[in-house]
Parts: sequence; C-alpha cells; structure tokens
Amino acid sequence: MNLKVISILFIITNVTWAQDYSSQTYNPDYQVNPTNNYLNTNDPKYDNPYDPNRRFSNRNQYDLNRNPYNTDQRYNQYDRNDPGTNQNPYNTDTGRQIYDTSRTYSTSYTGAELEHDSVIINEATYFIVASRMIRPGQIYKISANILKARLQMTIRASISCNGVEIADVIERVKEGVPEVLNMRVPATSVPGDYRLRVEGLYLDDPFGGRAFVNETKLTFSQRFMTIFIQMDKPVYMQSQTVKFRVIPINTELKAFGRAIDVFILDPNKRIMKRWLSRQSNFGTVSLQYPLSDQPVFGDWTVRVEALGQREEASFLVEEYYQTRFEVNVTMPAFFFNTDGFIHGRVMANYTSGAPVRGNLTLRATLRPVPIYRPRQTHRQNTQRPNYNPYLYNETEQYEQGEEDRRWQLNHRPGQPNQLDHPDWWYDTQKVVSRVFNFDEEFPFWMPKPDPVEIAQINMNINNNNMNNMNNYPTTTSYNNYYNNPYNDKLPYLRFFNGTYDFRYPMSELAQLVPSLEGVEVIITATVGDPFLDELVEGYSVARIYNSSLAVTFLGGELQVFKPHMPFDVYMAVSFHDGSRLPWWQARGAVLTVSASLEGRGGAIEVPRPSLVPGDAAVWHLKLDLYKLLKLDNDPNYREVLNGITGVRLSASLVDASGGRATADAHFVAHQSPNHHHLRVSTSTTDARVGEYIVFHVQSNFYMESFNYVVMSKGIILTSGQEIMQEGVRTFSVGVSAEMAPVGTLVVWAHRRRALVLADSITFPVNGISTNNFTVHINNRKHRTGERVEVAIYGEPGAYVGLSAIDHAFYTMQAGNELTYAKVLSKMSHFDESTNGTFSYTWRSHFGDADELVYFPSASFGIDANRTFEYVGLIVLSDVPVWRRPSPCNSSLGLAECLDGSCYPLAKRCDGSPDCADRTDEANCKREDSFELSHFRKFRFNRIQRQYDNAWLWRDVNIGPHGRYVLTVDVPAAPAHWTLSAFAMSPSSGIGMLAKPLHYVGILPFFMKLEGPDKCRQGEQLGLRVAVFNYQPQDIEAVVVLASSPDYKFVHVEENGIVRSYNPRTSFGEHQFFVYIKAGDAAVVHLPVVAARLGTIRVDVLASTLQGQHREHKYITVEADGIPQYRHQSVLLDLSNRAYVFQYMHVNVTETPIIPYEVDRYYVFGSNKARISVVGDVVGPLFPTMPVNATSLLDLPMDSAEQNMFSFAANMYLTLYMRLINQRNRTLEKEAFYHMNILYQRQLSFMKADGSFGHFRSDWNQSSSSVWLTSFCAKIFQEASFNEWENYIYIDPDVISMSVSWILERQAPWGAFMEVQWAADRNANSTIHVPLDSQLYRDAREQLQGVKANNSIILQRNITLTAQVVITLESVKNLKDFGIREGLSARVSTAQQLGVSWLERNLQLVHEFGSPLTMALLAYALTAAKAPSAEHAFRLLKRHQRSEGGLVYWGKEPVPAPPYKMENQKPFLLPRLPYNYDSNNIAATAYALLACMDHQDNNEPIVMWLNSQRLKDGGWASTQDTYIALRALIEYTNRKRLRDVSSLAVSVEAVALSGEPRRLTVRNQDLATLQTVDIPSAWGTVKVTARGAGYAILQMSVQYNVDTPRFQTQPPRPAFALLARAHYYGRNQSHIHYQTCASWTHLSESPVSGLAVLEAALPTGYMIQQQRLDGYVMSRTVPRLQRARYQPGKILFYFDYLDHELTCVNFTIERWYPVANMSRYLPIRVYDYYAPERFNETIFDALPTYLLNICEVCGSSQCPYCAIYNAGAPLTASALILLATVAAIIRNVRT
Repeated sequence: MNLKVISILFIITNVTWAQDYSSQTYNPDYQVNPTNNYLNTNDPKYDNPYDPNRRFSNRNQYDLNRNPYNTDQRYNQYDRNDPGTNQNPYNTDTGRQIYDTSRTYSTSYTGAELEHDSVIINEATYFIVASRMIRPGQIYKISANILKARLQMTIRASISCNGVEIADVIERVKEGVPEVLNMRVPATSVPGDYRLRVEGLYLDDPFGGRAFVNETKLTFSQRFMTIFIQMDKPVYMQSQTVKFRVIPINTELKAFGRAIDVFILDPNKRIMKRWLSRQSNFGTVSLQYPLSDQPVFGDWTVRVEALGQREEASFLVEEYYQTRFEVNVTMPAFFFNTDGFIHGRVMANYTSGAPVRGNLTLRATLRPVPIYRPRQTHRQNTQRPNYNPYLYNETEQYEQGEEDRRWQLNHRPGQPNQLDHPDWWYDTQKVVSRVFNFDEEFPFWMPKPDPVEIAQINMNINNNNMNNMNNYPTTTSYNNYYNNPYNDKLPYLRFFNGTYDFRYPMSELAQLVPSLEGVEVIITATVGDPFLDELVEGYSVARIYNSSLAVTFLGGELQVFKPHMPFDVYMAVSFHDGSRLPWWQARGAVLTVSASLEGRGGAIEVPRPSLVPGDAAVWHLKLDLYKLLKLDNDPNYREVLNGITGVRLSASLVDASGGRATADAHFVAHQSPNHHHLRVSTSTTDARVGEYIVFHVQSNFYMESFNYVVMSKGIILTSGQEIMQEGVRTFSVGVSAEMAPVGTLVVWAHRRRALVLADSITFPVNGISTNNFTVHINNRKHRTGERVEVAIYGEPGAYVGLSAIDHAFYTMQAGNELTYAKVLSKMSHFDESTNGTFSYTWRSHFGDADELVYFPSASFGIDANRTFEYVGLIVLSDVPVWRRPSPCNSSLGLAECLDGSCYPLAKRCDGSPDCADRTDEANCKREDSFELSHFRKFRFNRIQRQYDNAWLWRDVNIGPHGRYVLTVDVPAAPAHWTLSAFAMSPSSGIGMLAKPLHYVGILPFFMKLEGPDKCRQGEQLGLRVAVFNYQPQDIEAVVVLASSPDYKFVHVEENGIVRSYNPRTSFGEHQFFVYIKAGDAAVVHLPVVAARLGTIRVDVLASTLQGQHREHKYITVEADGIPQYRHQSVLLDLSNRAYVFQYMHVNVTETPIIPYEVDRYYVFGSNKARISVVGDVVGPLFPTMPVNATSLLDLPMDSAEQNMFSFAANMYLTLYMRLINQRNRTLEKEAFYHMNILYQRQLSFMKADGSFGHFRSDWNQSSSSVWLTSFCAKIFQEASFNEWENYIYIDPDVISMSVSWILERQAPWGAFMEVQWAADRNANSTIHVPLDSQLYRDAREQLQGVKANNSIILQRNITLTAQVVITLESVKNLKDFGIREGLSARVSTAQQLGVSWLERNLQLVHEFGSPLTMALLAYALTAAKAPSAEHAFRLLKRHQRSEGGLVYWGKEPVPAPPYKMENQKPFLLPRLPYNYDSNNIAATAYALLACMDHQDNNEPIVMWLNSQRLKDGGWASTQDTYIALRALIEYTNRKRLRDVSSLAVSVEAVALSGEPRRLTVRNQDLATLQTVDIPSAWGTVKVTARGAGYAILQMSVQYNVDTPRFQTQPPRPAFALLARAHYYGRNQSHIHYQTCASWTHLSESPVSGLAVLEAALPTGYMIQQQRLDGYVMSRTVPRLQRARYQPGKILFYFDYLDHELTCVNFTIERWYPVANMSRYLPIRVYDYYAPERFNETIFDALPTYLLNICEVCGSSQCPYCAIYNAGAPLTASALILLATVAAIIRNVRT
C-alpha cells in the first residue's frame, strides 16, 4: 500500500494542473511538463530504440557461425529484422483471432485510479491529437475531443511558419463528441519553423474568454508524394541514349497532376540538361538524353523536383570499346560452401556473333569479400572514369611513385571492368589463384596413354583419398590433381569451339583457403584465337556463403509486449545470406520455440508455431501468458502477470537434411501505472483498398469508450470513438487508397481523472492491385521469330510503360527497374519516424528482384507516451500521458536502455553492447544493399551486347476497348529478355506486374554481313558472312551474292591459285553451299572488287528450306593515291550591276598521262570538282548537320578547343538563321540537339578548379590553359540567354568557376599570364624589338626578354590579355549569388586593369607587334569601350594592306587571287597555301570587327576574307574560322544585305555535258548551300550570275597523286617526317609502325603549336582504341596527349613538337581480309592552328599490295584457310572424300 501511495504522489507532482483555462495546460515545448517529454524527438534522453528509422540489423559478435566476409548479417541470432523493408500487401494470417471469453473484466471492478478519488486532482478538459509531420499541399487533420466544458466551446487551430500564419480553422465542438478539424497546407510551403497552435474559445458567451491554449512545434517534410525514376538500363557506354521515366505518385497512389522539373547532372553535379514544367501522361513523364562519344564517365544523376520535393536516381556511364571478339563468363552470383561444384559457362564470339575457335585457359582466384572503405582524400591524378574492384585491388595508401606504377599496370582504358577501385579493400595476402586442368580428348596425332595405366593411377588416387579428412564429396585431392606426374591433363583447352561449360570441384577450392565462407571466387577465362593472334579475357565473380540455416524474429531481437494481453511472434527461416530455402527443404523444416519468464522466473511450455498460410518459410506463434500459466482459476492472476517483466524466446530449427539453426529474442514488458493495458489487433489478413479491415480492442481495466485515429505516411486520415463492450470491442474501418501500402491505427483511452493508455498496430494494405492489367507476348503470328505481338489489356485510356532488358543486366538489380518490392518499400515511409510492420526481405541467388513479406506489428513503445511518439502523433491536453521516469541526463550524452539504465549515446550501434539488454545495439541497420548492388553491378566483364540489349521501351495508352496491340521487331542477337511493366490510370492509380515476364528471343535462322565501310579502288574485299542456325536440327543453306554492276566476284583458281593484281573476276550471281549444325554458325567469305568509284551496295541472301534472310552493306570506294585539294572562292557583287561573269579554271588536265614518262599527273578517275553558291557573305547555313571542325574544315576534333569551336559554329549559325529571318524549326531542333552533346563533351575537358585543359581531364595529363578557359567561358556565356534555356541550358556555375580561375591568373600590372605553352601560337605571341631600334636604346633597362638574332624577344602577353578582356566584357552580367557572389565586381576590376595594360603597350604593339596583335588589341579596346579605342583604330589602319582593291591585314603581302588569261578572259585559278594563312585571316577578321564601329565602308575587307576561303564552310583552322564567322555575321546584320538578294546563277563546264546547270538564290533559301558536282573534272568553268545582292561562288577540286613531285608543297618547310614499318604475322597480318616527326622552322618559333600526326592505314587493318589510350597514359612518348583510331587512319596529338625527333610506335592488325591493297598511303604532320605548316610523305606499303585474296583468307574458295568451304560431308560419299584428299596431298607434294 505504501508503494501505491508513493506512486500516486509521484504522479501528482508531475501532473499539469488545469485550474486556469486561459493558461497553457499542456504545452509540449514547456520543459517542466513531464507529459510532454516524449514529444521532444531531438532529445537523446528519450532515444527510441524501436524507431523504424533506427531499426537496423544487428550483428552478434558472439556468433561463432557468423561469416566474417558476409555483408548480409541478418542470420545473426540477435538480429531478426530486415532493415528498411515494408509490409506485404498479400500477407496471410492464421485467421480471425479467438479471444479468451473465459477471462472477462467485470464492470464492478474498480481500477486503481478510482481507489484514490479522494485525492484532489483537476478533471481533464480536452484531448487533442495531431500529426507531428506537416507536408506541402496536405490536408492537415486534428482530432479534437472536449472532455468537459462549462459553455459551448469553439476550437481554433492554426499553423504558422516562421511566425507567419499559413492555415487556420475554427469549428464549434460539442462536449464528449470527437471532431476532426481540417486545414489545407499551401502547396508552395518551404522548410522553416512550423508551429501548431490550438485554442479553446468561448465565442458564444457575451463575455468571451479562452478555455485553453497550446502550441507545439511541427516537423516539416518536403516530401508530399513518392517519385519513382525508371531507367531503360543501369549502365551505359559513350554515344548511347539514356531513356528514363519519371512517375510521381501522391499519397492516394494516384498520379500527380501538376508539372514537374527534370534535370540531368553529370558526376560533378553540373546541370547538363533540364526540362522545366513538363506535363505528364497520366502522371508519367518519359524523356531521353543522348550521350556524347566522350562524356564525363562515372555516376550520372537524374533529378526530379516538384513543388520543392526532390528525388534523385543515378546511372553509370562507362567507356567501352568493343574488341574483335569478346569473352563472356556466366555463372550464378552466389554459391553455398556445401555445393559440389562451381559451375558456369564460357562463351566467346566475334563481333558478328559467330563462335570463336581457339584455345581456352581458365583460372580460379579466391579472395575475401572487398570491404567498402571510402578514402577521405583522393589525389586527382588517380581519379579514373571507370572502376571495378573485382580484378585488381589497392590495399593501402601508396607513395606517389608506387601508386602511379600500379595504375599504369592495372589501368586498361576502354575496358571499364578491369580497373581497380581505391575505395574497396581486401587483404591481398589472402588471394590465391589456380589454373583449371582439362581432361580433353586427345587428337588423332597425339599418342594416347595406356588405359590400364590410367585406371591404375586413378585407383591409387582414390585410395589416397580414403585417408583424406575432407568433408566434401570428391574423387581427387588438390595435390594429386595438379602434382601427379602421370596425369595427362593440360592447363588449357586446346580445342575450344566457342562455348565451354565448366565445373570446378568445391573441394578443390576448399583446400586453398581456411574457410570458404565470405570468399569471392573469380573465374577468369582467357580465349586465344591463333588466326588473329589475340588473347581476350573475360571473368565472372561469385560469392560463397555459409549454407547453414538462419531463423529471424521479425521485428528484431528486442520487442515490447503486454503481459496481460496475447501477443504475436513471427519468424522467418532462410539461408544465412537471406535467400529462400528450396521448397523441398522448407517443407521438411521443423521449428520449435522455448520460453522463459523474467521477474516471475521459470520456463513455460509454448505451443509449436505454425506456418503462415501461403508461405513455406514464415512461422507464426501466438502467446497468451494467461493461458500458458493456467491462471484461469487463480484469484491472484493479476499479481502474477504484473510480476512478469520480460519473456525470452529461443527458436530452434531442424530441416529435412539435418541442418540446424537457433535464434533468441527478448520481449520487454510494457509499463503503465497500475499495470493497465490496452491492446489492438486485427483479424484481416489481406487488407485491400475499397474493402474493410476489422480491428479488435481489449483491455484489462474498465473503460467506457476509446478513441482512435488511422494514419498513413504521417498523416491522420480518419478518427472515431467506440463504446467499449464486455472484454473485446470489434469494429471495422474502410480501407482507402491513402492507407496503402502501410497504415497505422492508434487507440487510446482516458478518463477525466486518469492517465492515458494507448496502443497502436501497423498493418499492410494492398493498394497496387486495384489497377489490374495484363501483358502478353505472342510470337506465333510471325513464325520466323523476327517479330512478336505484344498485347496489353486494362482500363481504357490508362498509360502503360513497358521496358525489356537483357536478363544479365536485370540481374544486376542496380535500381534502374521498377519492382514490386521497390515500390512498396519506398511508399511505406514518408520521412516520418513511426512504427513499421513486421517485414522480411528475401534475396535471390539468381539476381531476381527482392521479395517482401509484411505482417501487422504492435507498438514498440515501452509506455503510452512513447506509443504516441513512435506513430508520429503529438498530444495537446491537460490529461497526463505517462512516461516512464528516466535517470538518464541527455545533456550529458546519455540515452536510456529498456531496463531503465543508461548508456552513452555516442556508443549507439557501435557493435559493442553497453546495455545489459542490448538496447543500444538493437535494430542497428547494417545496410548491405549498397555493397550488394555494387557487387552485382561489377561482377562480370562488359561485352557490347550488354550495353545494346535494351528493348521494348514503349509508352502506350490503352485503347477505348480496353486493349492495345503492337508488333515489334525482335533484335537479331539471341537474348533472354526480362519485361517489366507498370500502369497509371486516373481512377485506379498505379498498377504493376507482380513478376516480370520472360521472353527468349532467338531467331531460328539469320545472318550477319561484315566488311570495311571504305576501301580504295582496285582492292579486293573478303566480305564476312556469318550464318546462324538456332534450330534443333542441322540445316543446309545457300549463301548468294547478288548480281550487280557495281562490283565483281573474285574467282580462285584450282588449288587456291589466284593473282593479287588482276585475278579472274566476273559479274553475276554467285552461290555458296554451307552445312550448319544445330545451334552453330558457319562463316562464309565472299570476295568482291568494286567496279566503280563512289558508294556501292552489296546484297547477300542466305536461304534454307525453312526461310531466308537478306542483308546489304554500303561501301564507299575511293580513288587510289594521295588526295590533293584545291579551292577558290570569290564574292559575286551584284549590288550595283545586273550581270556578273566569272571564269574559273579547274587546273587539272584532261588526261593524267605524261608523254614518255612512267609517272602520271594524277590517278585515273580521282579528279572531281564541285561548284557551290550561297547567297550571302557569311557562307552556307548548316551545310552539314551538325557543323563541326571535321565537316567544315576536314580537321579532327578531339581536343577541347576544337570541340568548343564546333559548339560555337552551331550556335552562331542558329543565331544567323534568326538574323536573316530564315528560321527553320527542324534545323534549330537538330542544332540544339547537337549543341547539348557538344556541351556535355566539353565538360569532359573541365577540371575541378573550373579551368579547361586541351585534352580530357580524367587523364590529368593536359595542363590548364588561360586562353582556352577564356574562350570556353565566352562561348558558354553567349549561349546563355533566356529564350534558349528550354533547349540548351548552360549551368551558370560552369561559367563562374571558369571566370574565377581566369581572374586568379592576372598579374598585378594587369596582364594575364598563361600557365603552359599555347597550343595556338597566335594566342600568346611575342614581340621582337631590334637591338638597334630607338625604343631599345631609350628603354633598355625596362625591356626584359631573351636576346636572339640581334633582337630582344618580349613576352608581353598582349594577345592573351586582349582575348581575356573581350571575354570579361561578355561575362559582366553574371548574377551575384552562391559561388558567384562578388564575381561581377571582380570582373570589372580585372577588366579595367587589363585595359590599362593594353593601353600602356599600344605604341609598342604598333611599332613592333604583328598585325594580328594590333587588330586583336584594337578590337579588345573597342569592345571594352576604352577611351583609347579610337586611337587604336587609327593605329590599326596604318597596318592595313591592299591588293587588287581588296583590304586585309597580314604579316607579309598576300598576292591577289591567281588567274590566267585564255582567249582574253581571266580564269580564276585555285589558290595554294600562303605563308601565314591562318594568321592573316584571323587578323583581318579582328580588324573587321574593330572597323565596324568606326567606319562604314568595309566591303573590301569582306571580299578579301571570302577570297581566302579554303573550304566551302570555313577557312584555314578553327580559330580563324571562328572569328571570321563572327565578323561576317555581325557585318551582315548591320548591312542588312538579305533584304535585296535575288540571284540566278548558271554554271557551264567543259567536263559537263548537256545544258548549263542553273541555280536560283531567293530570300527563303538565301543561306542554303547549292552545289553542282563535276565528275572527271578538267578544263574551265563559266559562271553567269544575274539579279541583285551578294553571293559566294566557290569551287573545290580534288585529285589523287602517287608521285611525290606532284604533291602540294608547304609554303615553308616546317616539319621533318620519317616513317617505317615492320611486317610480320600470318601473311603480314601485323604491321608495326614507327613514325617520327620534329619541328624544323626554328626561325619562326622554337617549337610548334598543337601538332597532329595523321597516319593512314591499309584497308582492313585496325587497332584497339583502348591500346592507344594505354599507350598515351603510359607517358612513353613525351608531350603525346591523345591517340585516336578512326577507320582508315590514326591521329596523334602532341602539345608541341620541338627540334628533336618525337617517335610513336604502334602495331595494327588485320581484321577484315583485303587483298591488293593500295600501295601508297599518306602520312601527314601539321600545326593544327597553322595548317600551312605541314609535311606530307607517301608511305609505300608494297607487302600488302602484293597480297592475294587467299593469302588473307578472304574467300571460302581458298583450300588452305580455316574458312574453306568443302561442302556438306553428309552429301559426299567416302570414295569422293578420299579421292579429294589424295588429290590435294599429291598437289601439295608436287
């Protein structure tokens, strides 16, 4: 009794008194009020170990069976809860609960709270429950109950954010009747300090007054819906298109109807593309994004934002280049240590899909499972774009040299899966490797061992194994297997035919490591092709797990129960890795449970658990201590139950095979005053939307009624009050879509003078199945298998998204697919800290999607206070909500154990228990999904088909009749497709296929045709035809080469005799008969030779009795020899005359024959010309799409500046269309498409500090450049304006970071300093001051420089500073926020300093600078609006040159366009390269920009610029073309020439027969390029123009030569070039090149600019790009920055070349068989930004020229090749076969 009195007194001291209605009676933020402590979720004092956000897996350090390498430790005996999982909507239970009707609580029983009515306690007056979480757009509900009121009361509730009220509600409430108050939270709400204020007012009373007021803090969550992002595949390679869908779903499982914003971010989190305000198709937005050929490799991000909520999903972009054949190793991802074998399959296929015939080596490597240990810092030069931890490893931090050495050894560019990852660690000392031995059948030429001897050896081995203590079934031991000297097994398979199924005994692996648990086995297959002389590796990784069983208590090893009430226990049986047991093993499992009581002591006998219906691995046990202790007739049963403080359960499992497992769980008694308990349960096993769920409430004390609320996702959905009946009250609640997939029912009971008791239950709800639809794949309509019919049935109008990927990618489970488990898991929690259901996740060994099971779970709260807290509710009341007192001081960093003791909060989840009951380690999440996903993503090497095999990505809407049928093509490559689908409808919401569909797409008969895309005249091509038979029977097929006048068939004479130069050829149809075994392929080579130049089409037909298949290939046939180019351009000015006659000379003779000489002028048929006309001074508008350095200038574009030029050219031409009113929506769309790709590619050159290097930044070999960074920032800024943001978006941070980096490179005196040698020597030119000049004599001490050649060389950075000043003028308007804060002010200051520096050097440049420097300086001062701009213009005019009425600026005089007189007519001749072409063009273009602000008559400058064109669309190089294009566009815009242009042009040529060709230039096609082609061009051309306006007339001439004396010579020798080759291999199948170059024009500069070496390759030869990348990264060649393979040639990029020879060595290999290859191949070296500095040599490839078609095995007629087609063996008799063999042998001997 004394104890009771003390308890009551303690309660009295902690109760909030409600004597004054106007005071705060229950303020959660008022720290003195103990009933409010549970609301302070940030207080570690009341840290909740059952908080679902902290329900993490626990690891038992005392578990002896625990796998030390296994990242999935859920089998631990102290961990029975799977983290992060959610409820199973298809859960089944044991049926309706049967309550103990013999145990009733009489209404005559007086509870303990009524025994002390004499104690003075104020009666409770109100009880208000609200959600702690608030979300944008939410209907915020409050359940209010006025318990007692002296007058009619009105409740006013309001929500404020940062002190500003945003929502409120006023409603009259009756006493004793619960009411729900609704408030709409604005959809535009943002994070802030949110508070809920509730007031009880007497508004009906004349005197008014306030009964109560209470205010508490709310938690804001931006998430108000669930956003799913689905990708079409998890991994992409360069140049592919990323397809993805965004599916936003609100809390009702319906589509979010408003617009969303979508962003694509690169691995550096820069915005690459954005789609703003995208409307959805019934809630789904489907988009795609193309990747460039050189993106930033790594993890990209799709970001979705909707009303402030953000969701992100990542996808991996890798760099991959396909090899000539690929090796694919497939095996299961997981094995058990009791499995008999490690098994799998090795497949090797050529690019055509044909199997590889060669040899095979298999190696098994065992190592511990890598552990994720992220490094804090990474050196930038070790950052690599792709990585895979499964072949190589870095175990520790290395010194600089050692780590670089490891990188050079391990890094294999272009093979993303063969790189190490520094964040994944394992002990290399524990790595062991062994090579497989093969018991292969001996070929006929090898002596077979004696079978008796072999049998005796095997018998001895078996006898030895009898004494071997090995638990694994085996016939050989490891040592005998490999060390037996009599064993004839070989360490490689000599006769590999494309496929090999391996089986490696697990017992052999067991002898290599102490334990197989937690070990990864890597099977590496090396396939060698002797014909290609190439080795290719493939690998697959599997993990070996303990096969022992595990029992898991759902809900964790620590749970709360109520001794007076029954409680449920769920247990899951699995393997230790969390995978399901096979049905036969689960069926025979027996699970028993024993229990012991705490407090009362002693063990009790519990019933045997039963299987949950529908699930063979989940067991259910219902415990009722009242029954188990047989207290039916015990009058003191309450005291007995009150004395129980806990229950310990121990589960023991025995399966059919003898496997055993145990697990323990500890249940702690719920605490409440006087041991009064309230319990809610449900008998509904499968709650579905639209149905009812039945609940049962029971108590062990008297109560008149109880209240309840239903919640989901932290939102109160409904509330009610029920009258308590005798014993149990049963009621039902309608299940709405808002409750799915997890709902919570909270029940509480209170009296006016009593404490509150509460309980809750969290239950799963099936809401996805309401949208039922089906998908069927029908492959019977098209018997060939080339097409299938996909039928979709569902609700009319519903949206259905389909996705099918290769099963190998699907098994990655990388998060790209929508799975049933993913949808349920993500929608179960909305950031709220609430109870979860009992759940378990089943992992799949085969890579299938996870499966989830859910069961209802009771409250995890140890008392009523925490019960409300754990469901996310706040209570505003003057009724005390009891909380167990705690001695733990949170301010000291202490948290509370369940037993009431304290532990340091810092030691929470540290793996070491600090609480006696292990509270601190309970539900600690050991999340292994990241490690498991990473393992699955990188567990096998990549092959091309894995990147390509994405199929059936379709967005459809079901038709009005409830069905949608579509027919799609099946990819030809055999694949196992996994099809998933989801549906969205306005009425039913989201629906999904519970399990994906599988379709094996294999065409029964098809073929693939391969060959080179280009060849040269006279070369004989062996086209490779692979014919596949995937039918169950062998077939005979005919391969037919169709007849065509474009090519001829090459015949092979008897015995394989054929000539290389002039073999016998014929037109017409040719057939090959082949015999193909079932499931195999046959390869046929068809030798053809082109009969004409140009593009030809080769048609091939493969036919069999079951069907046929056609393929064709286009081949471009080019002329033999070295191509030479000539160009002439003239501006036709009809502004003041009506007619213009222009005569042009092709400068090519009619015949190439030189009398009495062996040499010839040019190669027959190679001469051709093209006349082009465009009606403006700018040039053609998008002559190609896109325009870039290659299409405009025939220059490569692998560096940053060249890519940036391509971006700028597309941008300026798009602007140009607008300026001349020639907008074309199709062209604009395509231009923006390619600009996005170029922008994406450009950022691969950007470094972390914002600067740009000339070559890709992830290699970290190219230095940053001020000139290049300035150029990029300027172009990006010009592309950033509002009208274009929906088409191309430039992240402002990109520009700002670049500008900030540039400003840091400014010297105090104003000049900008370059940090490396300029790639373009004009960008940072020097000034030469003669030593005998007056300036040097006057300012000798101030002029600091290098003396050479009687001059002093000054590095004044004039041109660089001028370039930066121009850039700073364009970026002045950057907005100041974020990282750009204060940047505009810095830009203005830096520009002023730069202008001052330029002005101080103006006179120096005028006297001794180059014309380009002067023009650039004048334009910079003009653009910056400097006061000295006019003076600079006058100085610029002094440098002007004139020739033939044309005005230009140049280092030296440039002659007028050449011409010659014939018949008293001036014929314009093609121009040759001049000494300073690029410099003169750039100088004149800058001068034109400067002059336009100071003078009007600039036509002579424009005419000179157009006369200097070297290509139809450009000039010499990228920089001069860029500035000339800008200047002419500005000139056209100012002069408005387009308004008066209308021309008719007539073209007559000697080489053209027939009528003259006529071209018309009108306003609507003003800038469209119109051309006239002249094949076999020679002689003269007459052009007549009539009309008004301007037009550019150009003629391009090309011819090929094979004699050095007719090659175009550079104006000045600048490079030395040497080349040689070494031929080896099977008939010159390999050619090793050594090419050396050096800079010789030392009088111009000590080194060259960016130098490019181009080496042409013989047709059919190639080199792997990844080998070239590795060669560059090895730093073998100094200053070599990039090597690029293109079909037909290799490009090498150097920072510069100096006077010393720089040599590159590379080996090319034959891939396509080609005979009689072109003998003369060009090798060329040139300065990229001064192409007139070049050297070109003719390389004589005589050995390849002499090869015939059989020496390269290019014809199936060749008897000495493996591809020889001998016919079908079944159709020939034995005599004929023997005779044939004898004849062949006789011929060989002769």
